Amino acid sequence: MRRRLHLLRQSGADAATLRIETLCGRLAHPTTYRLSRFVPTAAPVLGHGSAGEGKEA
Repeated sequence: MRRRLHLLRQSGADAATLRIETLCGRLAHPTTYRLSRFVPTAAPVLGHGSAGEGKEA
C-alpha cells in the first residue's frame, strides 16, 4: 500500500483525491484495504448522448 501511494504521489497525484478504505475482516475473511482515486467526469457535450437528444420540441 505504501509503495502504491508513493508511486501515485511521484506521478503528480493530488493527495486530496486519494482515499484508503479499510474493509474490516472476520475469521473467514481477513482485513483488506482498498485504494481509490477520485477522477471527475467531463461535462456532457451537447448532441453526444445528452438527455434530450432525439426529441422534438
